[in-house]
Amino acid sequence: MNREMVRIQARFLLAMGIAGCHSSGTSPDTNSGAPITTASIPSSSTTSVATATPPLTDASFMERHPPGMIQVPLSDGGTAWRQQPFLGRPLLADETPRVAEPTNRSDWTMALMPAIAALPLAERAALAETWARDAASEHASIASFSRFSLQLMALGAPADLVEAAHRAALDEARHARDAYALASAYAGKDLGPSPLDIRGTLDHVADVTLARLAVETFEHGCVGETMAAWDAREKLAQYNDPTVRGVLGRVAADEESHAELAWRAVAWAVRAGGDQARDALEESFARIAATDAIASHNLFASVIAPCAEALLG
Repeated sequence: MNREMVRIQARFLLAMGIAGCHSSGTSPDTNSGAPITTASIPSSSTTSVATATPPLTDASFMERHPPGMIQVPLSDGGTAWRQQPFLGRPLLADETPRVAEPTNRSDWTMALMPAIAALPLAERAALAETWARDAASEHASIASFSRFSLQLMALGAPADLVEAAHRAALDEARHARDAYALASAYAGKDLGPSPLDIRGTLDHVADVTLARLAVETFEHGCVGETMAAWDAREKLAQYNDPTVRGVLGRVAADEESHAELAWRAVAWAVRAGGDQARDALEESFARIAATDAIASHNLFASVIAPCAEALLG
């Protein structure tokens, strides 16, 4: 496990009020970078997702790093791309992510201008589509955090969690505006969101339980936003456009903060919800650990699983 993963794990454990990893009996050491193991994760899960390849052009990296996909190891030593079950905080209706379709408008963009003069039209079109898709996801996350804040208030959560949820929604608004700005620049026309259909997305707000909050927040925050932060950092290491790098740097830092908020919220829900919330979280963790596209990601074995086991232990 590299030093960055050690740092992230230590941050999440501290956010939950846990000094070290109970499941391994080892405390994270940010000076030595010593690995923290977990017996429940197979050895195949430790394949690193970080690469040491030289910087690529933005378009070529986009082709090698499809949105919403992660690279997983194969038994023959190769790798393949698989759909990422959890990446960021989605707005769900009947377990289906809900996003707004793009439309022609300029009030959701920022003053950003990536280097596009040397890009062929086909690459510009591909990048426009990629960033428009990312923008729609970030835009939907604003509503998802609004839903989260309502659930927290319905359960009588502490003020610091409610305040942080609203700050996170504002972060997502900035991410959406940045992404729409990049999509607009590559497309050569203004792009923004159409009205967002929220029908069915507010189910289980008024009748939310601590157990349900713990599970939803673990899956979409502790897993999804931890993965999203790592995904943004991985892209940041290989993009060469300073404007795009600035956007990805903000996204990576903010998503890591959102993941920290998720761990804090789950820890509170488990403490307040008792055995019912703990049992529900254990079932969720076991289900995710059995999902190949998640368990094979080094970030799960090195950060998410040890943190979950420390909380449950």
